[in-house]
Amino acid sequence: MAKEPSYDELENQYKSLLAMHKDLEIKCQQSEASLAQVVKQSSSPDLAVFSKSQARLIEIETTYRNLFENAGISIWNEDLYSLYQTLEQFRSEGVTDLRRFLKDNPEVVFDLVTKVKVLNVNKATLKLFGSGTEENFINNISYSFGEGAMDVFVDELIAIWDKKSFICSKANYIKTSGEKIKALISIAIPEKAEDFKSVPVTIQDITELDYKEDR
Repeated sequence: MAKEPSYDELENQYKSLLAMHKDLEIKCQQSEASLAQVVKQSSSPDLAVFSKSQARLIEIETTYRNLFENAGISIWNEDLYSLYQTLEQFRSEGVTDLRRFLKDNPEVVFDLVTKVKVLNVNKATLKLFGSGTEENFINNISYSFGEGAMDVFVDELIAIWDKKSFICSKANYIKTSGEKIKALISIAIPEKAEDFKSVPVTIQDITELDYKEDR
């Protein structure tokens, strides 16, 4: 019988995926810059060079898409840019203790939830939650959050506010069938504002592992 991975092993798996994601992102940016340079240097760019750069860009994007789709762990690609901007606005308005601010203004938490956009989820996500299609899952994503979801969300907000580099938390989710599961949610918090437009979030089912540790 296969040994259940520990929390540290799950975190290392996530960091490995993140490293590959970052490497591909850098290569994609380099190819885009190269492509732009070819166009900039000449009004009639060398078609061979142009085609080669364009092909390289497509290759990198395809590699990233394959990595995302075929990963054995659930990955949600989220746009947190609007959320980040709102938090920075709070900071500029004089908020210093975000947790206290959110506790005193609970309606703000619900407003911040609406600023999170799930752009894509991979095949492992559909399998984990028992959803037929990506569109159906995303349209009904609010039903996948279990007890204590708002508390976990607030912890994530605090991590972003404090400019931490990484957060890993236990969270409760609900499958399409209604079955409850425990999961480990991991997020690498970007350093740059622009990077909040595409943030990979992993959801690792730890129901069995958590059950064994509780016994």
